[in-house]
Amino acid sequence: MKRAFISSILIFLLIFLASSIFHAQANSPIVNSKIVSVIVYPEMALIKKAVTVELKKGDNTATLSGLTPDIIDDSIQISSPEPDINILDLKVSETYLTEFEQEEVKRLKKQLEEVEKSLLLKSAEKDAIKLFSSTIERFSPQLKDQQMNIPAINSYFELFEKIFNKIGRAMAELEEELKKLNKEKERLESELKSYGSKKEKSKALSILLYSKKEGKGTLEVSYLVRGARWSPGYYLRANTVTGKYTVEYLAMISQNSGEDWKDAEIIISTQRPVSFRDIPKQRPWYVDRAERRVLPFLKKGLELAREAPDVEKEMEEMEFTPRVEEELVAVNFILPRGMNIPSDGKPHRIVLATKEKDTAIKYTTVPRSSPYAYLKAEFENPLTYPMLPGKIKIYLDNRFVGELLLNNTLYPGERREIPLGIDESIKVERKLIRKFTEYQGILTKETAISYDYLTEITNGRSKEIEIELKDNLPVSKNEKIRIEVKEPEDRSMVKEDGSYTLLLKLKPKETYRLKTSFTVIFPREWEITGVE
Repeated sequence: MKRAFISSILIFLLIFLASSIFHAQANSPIVNSKIVSVIVYPEMALIKKAVTVELKKGDNTATLSGLTPDIIDDSIQISSPEPDINILDLKVSETYLTEFEQEEVKRLKKQLEEVEKSLLLKSAEKDAIKLFSSTIERFSPQLKDQQMNIPAINSYFELFEKIFNKIGRAMAELEEELKKLNKEKERLESELKSYGSKKEKSKALSILLYSKKEGKGTLEVSYLVRGARWSPGYYLRANTVTGKYTVEYLAMISQNSGEDWKDAEIIISTQRPVSFRDIPKQRPWYVDRAERRVLPFLKKGLELAREAPDVEKEMEEMEFTPRVEEELVAVNFILPRGMNIPSDGKPHRIVLATKEKDTAIKYTTVPRSSPYAYLKAEFENPLTYPMLPGKIKIYLDNRFVGELLLNNTLYPGERREIPLGIDESIKVERKLIRKFTEYQGILTKETAISYDYLTEITNGRSKEIEIELKDNLPVSKNEKIRIEVKEPEDRSMVKEDGSYTLLLKLKPKETYRLKTSFTVIFPREWEITGVE
């Protein structure tokens, strides 16, 4: 009797819970959401969504689930453009994948790994067949170099026909298998993406609202996410023929927010959102005598530090013309609609602006340090807004020459010198053509070593060039070491440290020669450094 009573109670509770869940689901409004705009900041993004809800008259709870766990809770804002809807409350909760969903994700990931492994093996097999084919072609006997009769020629062609027929069939089979594997990979990635918006942990927004009427209602939801960012980059293309350079301002966007940004207005902003802070208080500015106290156990370390020498510290591309809005604290690049930035964490390159400008491309050579002529350009920011710190990829006459890091913001009209690499058509050579040692003096015995250097610069280009020649004459750091310079005779341009710069203009095929002659005199028992 007692057991039957307990069973009845359990059945009643189950029926009550089931009816409660059914009632809750039946009264839960249907929610549809779509991303309408995204503002991408350097370290986060502001997502704006349009949400449509089927509402009843009175209190309603709308739930947005499966959102990224990277949402910054304090940034969530809810509003409605409709006067009949009032937002009453908002709750943020964390949700997790069910055990079944977690197992399904693991299964899909394992299948995807196996497919990717098969793709690698099949691609390697394809490359091996290509290599074999090219090897056969390269080492096959040439008819023109051999005395071959008709039967031998026929046998030769029959053999190679069989080989290449097999190669062709193998390649066709491999292409078909690769096609199937790629299709399977796309299917698995698509299935994984359906779970990817939730991942193992996600967030849900429960919005409590009051509606004065029944029917569809519209909400506007916005929030900041940490799983998205952009960074600036630049292409600098210099042309030595036209004397112009073109700068391309790039944005590298990556996002892993769990949702693809499809057909949304995307704005790239230079602003860095921060939480509001109190204005710092004004403090007095005192100046006083410094009292220097050194703890006993630190004294030895400081003495050693003083003695130590100083050490010097040293993608898919989308092209269009975005609309630019310059605000008080930021620059916004508004991209056209119809763009798709998938939630894959990979960088997507977007060209924000392109500008061409005249420049003076000059040559510099330091023969004593390097046997090359280096190109440089006076670069000026040609844009109407700042160039933020980022990498500059440099191209000279359509040839990639290197990469430079723009460490500091370059404001409109601000200039800096940009290296453009080496020009191999300008020949620079510095050689020691004579070295002579003699011993002089009776009472004061001294050693005198004479040096003759010849520097030659040849313009191998078809047009006149302007080149800076930077050189040095030796300078004595000891009163007992004397240096007597014979050439160059005109030393008016030589600075105290012995450095000087010559500005040369060389016609096509012209060679400039500079002779440097000097004698170093020092006590005979000494050994000196700084010369060969």
